[in-house]
Amino acid sequence: MNATTAFSESIEPYLNYTRMPWGRLFYRTVWEQIGTFMSDKSKSILDIGCGFGISSNEYSRRGHDVTGIEPTPEMIAIAAKEGPEVSYLGDSFERVAGNL
Repeated sequence: MNATTAFSESIEPYLNYTRMPWGRLFYRTVWEQIGTFMSDKSKSILDIGCGFGISSNEYSRRGHDVTGIEPTPEMIAIAAKEGPEVSYLGDSFERVAGNL
């Protein structure tokens, strides 16, 4: 089983985790820690392995220009639905980088 298939099979439990109080606390804590290194100016952010787009969408809401890369089709579909202003690429980083 490859990694993309494994992630596809674990979508529901992981999505449920992100909606629980401790899942939300995890993301808020990470955003606060990362925020200490970011200025108030808008940045271009590349979120490799963006999953459901939780962080991509949050940084987009904060005014940043975000691109998310995720090879799992089900995850990228959820991310794109929740964050239409984010540029989502449904592919692996290796393939995307190889096309630059």
